[in-house]
Amino acid sequence: MDITEIKISQKALKESEQKYRTMIENVNEAIYIHDFKGNIIDVNENACKMVGYGREELIGSNLSIIDSPENAEFLPERMEVLLSRDSLIFEGEHIGKDGTAVPVEVSARVVHRQGEGQIQGFVRDVTERKRAEAEMQKSERLESIGVLAGGIAHDFNNILSGVLGNISLAKLEDERGEDVIYLLEEAEQAALRARDLTNQLLTFSKGGEPIRKTASFSGLVRESAGFVLRGSNVKCVASFPEDLWMVDIDESQIGQVLNNLLINADHAMPYGGVVSVKAENVRVGREESASLRPGDYIKVMVSDSGQGIPEEYLPRIFDPYFTTKAKGSGLGLATSYSIVKQHDGDVSVESELGKGTTFTFYLPAVPGKKIPPPEAPTPKAGRGKGRVLVIDDEEILLAIISRMLESLGYGSRTAQDGARGVALYRKAMEKGEPFNAVITDLTIPGGMGGLEVAKNLREIDPSAKIIIASGYSNDPVMAQFKEHGFKGFVKKPFRIDELAKALDDLAP
Repeated sequence: MDITEIKISQKALKESEQKYRTMIENVNEAIYIHDFKGNIIDVNENACKMVGYGREELIGSNLSIIDSPENAEFLPERMEVLLSRDSLIFEGEHIGKDGTAVPVEVSARVVHRQGEGQIQGFVRDVTERKRAEAEMQKSERLESIGVLAGGIAHDFNNILSGVLGNISLAKLEDERGEDVIYLLEEAEQAALRARDLTNQLLTFSKGGEPIRKTASFSGLVRESAGFVLRGSNVKCVASFPEDLWMVDIDESQIGQVLNNLLINADHAMPYGGVVSVKAENVRVGREESASLRPGDYIKVMVSDSGQGIPEEYLPRIFDPYFTTKAKGSGLGLATSYSIVKQHDGDVSVESELGKGTTFTFYLPAVPGKKIPPPEAPTPKAGRGKGRVLVIDDEEILLAIISRMLESLGYGSRTAQDGARGVALYRKAMEKGEPFNAVITDLTIPGGMGGLEVAKNLREIDPSAKIIIASGYSNDPVMAQFKEHGFKGFVKKPFRIDELAKALDDLAP
């Protein structure tokens, strides 16, 4: 019998099977072929890698071997829907051989209905997408609570401006003796600590752009450890390579992060211990992290040997107001998370009960960059010349700033609204008695704010010297004040010497 046609058909079938096998092995997704009861007929290598089973273990088994209990419960219902539509896309979880849960997206379709019938499922690992969604939800929670925190902190800063201003003036004017000066200095330090608290609230609420400069991370660690652990029975041991890269950071904000993490470590070891701070240079590639852009970073690990954090609390550890401490606001880690993210970094936590906790965060690095020379020390309040226009919606601040200016030797005029301030400036120019400088609030509710004031003043006088003042130190305008036409800035609440320096810096 001539079997040429049979041989040709067999060869074609073999070639077809080889093409089919090559095709399913070269797609990125895991592929499962199974019957209508979920019995697995074939899989590709990616399916085996995803769940850790061998091909021989999967073929002949049921989908229940990899489906989570929730998925397995809905399998008959999904089959019914799939058979009525011929295709179905859904999300679920596969359970690996080692018990690891893998979030997946499944695209299933009926490939033929004869005999037992067959269904082909393309399965994609969506772990990174789920992680990104969780990050977005966390950011949304932070934003909603931040609206409230921002309003409170802004008002509190205005109150503190009055307190600090009066104390600064009292220190200059009172000559009744050292005891009074000492008490005033103590009160001033308390007010400055309150200012630090509001800065933390504002950082958390606004999530604004940091005011960056090149800094040595190791120097920040020494400063924070000396401040936080002074008088504590916890010791800080730092370990850094000699060639640790510089970082472009807002030193005040990253100082807050270190303070918060060291305080947590101190509280976790009430009977004493060692908190370890390690850092290393790392380069992150495109495929290595979903939460970091490719580039150069320093990786920082802050570890304690304390009591650890229960596993069920770890997903909530960066949530605002979540705390397991008897004392504490629950804002420390939420603020730290916000700060690191705004520095284009990332932060995570690992912990085990009885074995301690490690916080790991990444900060963008600048290899080869040197630390700029230190700034000249802030001058003490001195004697100034000329007139200064002050624009602010708070009457108490106008009074305090005016008295500060008078103590420094300046004359002053005030306006509670930007439009009124612009009119005063124009009138002074027309009379040939221009103001030497303008101090304007960034935000004036219901009126012309600092940006619009600066625009109008530059139209009247392109050489106008304008200082922006705000409690929102993280506002992008404060971070790039020169780009918006300002010559300087002061952060509310400010002391008289800080105001003096801002005005002195205007001098050519």
